[in-house]
Amino acid sequence: MTQAKLPQSRVTFVFTDIEGSSRLTRLLDEEKPGLYVEKVLNPHNDLLLPLVEQNRGEIVQFTGDGYLFAFQSADDAVSCMVAFQKQLRAPGIAFVANGKAERLSPKRNRYRRLGLKAAYRLVVPSERLEKIARRHWGKEALRIPNGVPVATFAKPPEAEAIPGFERQGDEVVIGTVAGLRAVKNLPRLVRALARMTNRQTRLVIVGEGPESERIAAEARARGVASRVLMPGFLGDPARWIGQFDIFALSSDSEQFPISLIEAMAAGLPAVATAVGDVPDIVAEDNKPLIVDRDDEAAFAAALDSLADQPHLRKAIGAANREKAAALYDERDMIAAYARLYGEAIGRAEAFGLLT
Repeated sequence: MTQAKLPQSRVTFVFTDIEGSSRLTRLLDEEKPGLYVEKVLNPHNDLLLPLVEQNRGEIVQFTGDGYLFAFQSADDAVSCMVAFQKQLRAPGIAFVANGKAERLSPKRNRYRRLGLKAAYRLVVPSERLEKIARRHWGKEALRIPNGVPVATFAKPPEAEAIPGFERQGDEVVIGTVAGLRAVKNLPRLVRALARMTNRQTRLVIVGEGPESERIAAEARARGVASRVLMPGFLGDPARWIGQFDIFALSSDSEQFPISLIEAMAAGLPAVATAVGDVPDIVAEDNKPLIVDRDDEAAFAAALDSLADQPHLRKAIGAANREKAAALYDERDMIAAYARLYGEAIGRAEAFGLLT
């Protein structure tokens, strides 16, 4: 990897801790020491305006400097954009990445429609949010899909990376990765496990959150508690997600779930509810296993079909990995953000991180 040559001037960024920006700023820190990167976790006026004042004099003394604000949500952008534009006439970029956008009130839609006019760009990860932005907020969005380091996920998993897990005989391991929140509807997944005809199956739920006890209670009520493992939150999913034979996603709402991309990169077939962009994310061969959100019988049947056919699991998993490598690699995501940020400060090729 070669480093692009930058003009002898300073570029200041203010980033929230979001998926693509976090990874880009890490690369900027490592590979572009001439850049100044400021990360802000809660970008509201009382936090950012002092930062603007603190850096303003230092910034303007350099010819050709760029100053960029990246906001984690459209509402943060709307709240801050006018003040920042007045201070430095800096480009602002708003990011919307979650399903709450689908349930916006007309009042909030009007708020975003007015405020986002000042944004240099609105970035979304999914086709659904792209349509919402156009229809409800009057703003054309740039879609940058979430990405993962596909090659890392292709490596064999570590045997003891999941606490309390040890594969037993010929069992089929169904796994999921999620925050244990109501919207993920993990009791639905427990009920699907109980409904399956194949009893040589085990469910591993990786994550933590307020729904933990409710999930465990559902497992006890359905008589499958001995076949459900909940190890809590685990970092670095590339180390362990390959222990699963089937990935399952039982959510009531999603946009562009990164856990699904990680599972695909690891070569897993997926059974999931047809929410957000999920039906379009998976490979063509996997599409019959994406079921209506409220059809729990179909969800269990899809799990059974994979549990009973190891060759089918392997074939669909290979197709998913191929699609992940082609469309959802982290390097492509970072390159897209790099191009966007370069354009925002008037240097389209300033961040040739992947050349």
